[in-house]
Amino acid sequence: MKKLLHVTGIFITLFLFTTGMSAQERSPESGAKLMSENMKEKLALDDSQYQKAYDVNLEFLNAAKALKESEGRKLEKAKKLKTLSEERDKKMKAFLSENQYSVYLQIKEENKVKIKKIRAERH
Repeated sequence: MKKLLHVTGIFITLFLFTTGMSAQERSPESGAKLMSENMKEKLALDDSQYQKAYDVNLEFLNAAKALKESEGRKLEKAKKLKTLSEERDKKMKAFLSENQYSVYLQIKEENKVKIKKIRAERH
């Protein structure tokens, strides 16, 4: 159950980066662009890092979308999404500086807290 909540948090984190668009309007490309622009601002990415972040985010969002649309049990999808997220983190770490990666992880944690707060308010 804890893993499912963690993975659900990952999905919600993705959509926190892409606010301002309805689900029907959101494409992996627009989501990757918004996520990467947010990262550029918060992590002070240079142009090369921005392009790499965009590519990694696009790959992740395409895979997450395919997973969401696939058949299967929620728990299995949650496990696969966690693996996708871990792979994304590894790819980000490869081109971010140590400080940038630390801030990246901090933002992810802050988003988890926001998600928990939102979920608590709903119940």
